[in-house]
Amino acid sequence: MYGTKLWLSSYTRDPEMKPWSESTVIRIGTTVFSILHEAGYINDTRKPVIQRVQLEPSVIDYLTERKEFSVLSALKVFEP
Repeated sequence: MYGTKLWLSSYTRDPEMKPWSESTVIRIGTTVFSILHEAGYINDTRKPVIQRVQLEPSVIDYLTERKEFSVLSALKVFEP
């Protein structure tokens, strides 16, 4: 439930979008935390702690070749 509370207190969206219902916001937050957990970025969905994640060199090469520097920058936050 901690993840859901964190999500509710911090999510942002495009102001031009129609408002979401509270149940939609909760469902999206639950899904986001589940994905982060399955990918190894957090250790638990109830009380999440960010984990260090190793990026495969091929992923870094792929993103570099395509000049996806903003993606690389975001991903490197998790590198040791």
